[in-house]
Amino acid sequence: MKYIILVLGFLGIGYLNAQGDTSIPAELTWGNSFKEKKRAQMLGIVGKTEDAYYTLNFTRGKYTLNKMDKGLSPLEKYPLNMQFEGKKMSFEGIAQVNDQFFLLSSFSNQKLKKNFLFVQKISASNPTNATQLTKVAEISFAKRRFTGSFGYHVSDDSSKILIYYAQPYVKDGPEKFGFSVYDTDLNLIWNKDISLPFSEDLFSVKGYRVANNGDVYISGREFKNKLKSKDRDGSPNYVYHILSYTDNGEHVKDYEIDLDDKFITDLQFALDNEKSLRCGGFYGENSGAGIKGTFYITIDLETKRTMTSNFKAFPEDFITQGWSQRSIKKAKKKEAKKGKAIEMYQYDMRDFILKDDGGIIMLAEQYYVHVVTTTTYDAQGRPTTRTTYHYYYNDIIAVNIDANGNIEWQTKIDKYQHSTNDGGYFSSFTTAVVDDKIYIVYNENARLYYTKEQLKALSRKEKKAYFTLLVELNSDGEYKKTPLFNTKENEVATRPKASLQTGDRELVLYGKWYKKQRFAKLSF
Repeated sequence: MKYIILVLGFLGIGYLNAQGDTSIPAELTWGNSFKEKKRAQMLGIVGKTEDAYYTLNFTRGKYTLNKMDKGLSPLEKYPLNMQFEGKKMSFEGIAQVNDQFFLLSSFSNQKLKKNFLFVQKISASNPTNATQLTKVAEISFAKRRFTGSFGYHVSDDSSKILIYYAQPYVKDGPEKFGFSVYDTDLNLIWNKDISLPFSEDLFSVKGYRVANNGDVYISGREFKNKLKSKDRDGSPNYVYHILSYTDNGEHVKDYEIDLDDKFITDLQFALDNEKSLRCGGFYGENSGAGIKGTFYITIDLETKRTMTSNFKAFPEDFITQGWSQRSIKKAKKKEAKKGKAIEMYQYDMRDFILKDDGGIIMLAEQYYVHVVTTTTYDAQGRPTTRTTYHYYYNDIIAVNIDANGNIEWQTKIDKYQHSTNDGGYFSSFTTAVVDDKIYIVYNENARLYYTKEQLKALSRKEKKAYFTLLVELNSDGEYKKTPLFNTKENEVATRPKASLQTGDRELVLYGKWYKKQRFAKLSF
């Protein structure tokens, strides 16, 4: 969860000419380039101390915690203990909590028909100092295919750690979970096995949270009678729920989020001092696949009373911004003939940023996968089938909501990223929240960055450039794009999904160029 202090000014939407101002609003510092083994994977930046940064790496079936100095050059590698009684365990996660890392790993004992979850504390300043494995959860199972799953969440103030575990699937039965809430010394505060009041076949869990006081919250979507988004009368066939487990799990409340005739396409929530729920998201009017507008709801945790409920449809020119004339004409034709509302499609919520004044900013990205299968035949008529996965990470939309629930502005940042058979390795974006601004970093082709007039003056080489861009989004919804560097000239391509904000005014970027790797730091 990110926090921001936002000073609200003019409430309109503005777009600054990125090409007119090329000054970078941050200091970019590079670490040394270094090589890794061919199959080595840097999975993500996981933490920092006063004198070092740490990354999680995976090579040939083994995990390591890799240390870098303040200049982002590699120092040491610390193998993670993934053995239990001489047998290999499964990695479940790692998180820095204050001055230590919590390593979660599981072991499925087929003889006992139990899946165990262990936690090990590792000193952030001295990773060689690690505690013994501590068992924090276990799941009984009947079949090898259904051994359950584990997960975790850390409270906003880093004082509580929630370990949750889903019990194996039972057809037509309720979904079952176990909760264990610990403090940072791994003292158990409370634990409880629960059954959700919904059929597992008709309910999907979307998220978990543990509050600073140890209460647990689950969000999810319930289908009313069948796994279809639309009912026979055209209305939504599902509702969202947020379930709270308070007083050490003894008291349960169900907060139902239903927008009547609107289809909720995405919903996130936050806790406001354990007194209210702040829920925000997007809605559609057709079938739940598209976005027509945004909503914001606040609910009193004690009384379940809805205190604020605001909706705002996106203007048509905002929805169609960046569309071709052919696409706009086609959408308007559907609207006129079939009553299909003009909507944006396939957007996923990426960030739900809490502002210091009580409002929120939501960031969403258009994301979808297109699968193409082709079959060719050789001279003997023998077929060869090839499947290509096309990954698209496109425009970003930002929505600002004030403390009273008023939806003040929305901004669309044009972006187009397409790759094949790589899971979008260099696609998407990373963010940093600094004072009253949000900074967004992603990769973009020079042909998309420059205007048509500017492209005419560029050489062929310049037109083929690939930039890592920095977008500065201010409190009025205005933004500007600035190239941070040319990937080919610097021999590094940024991986936004593996980058991380590591301080109030600091964002660390991870880049790769064939076998070479390199980190960079943006200081705002």
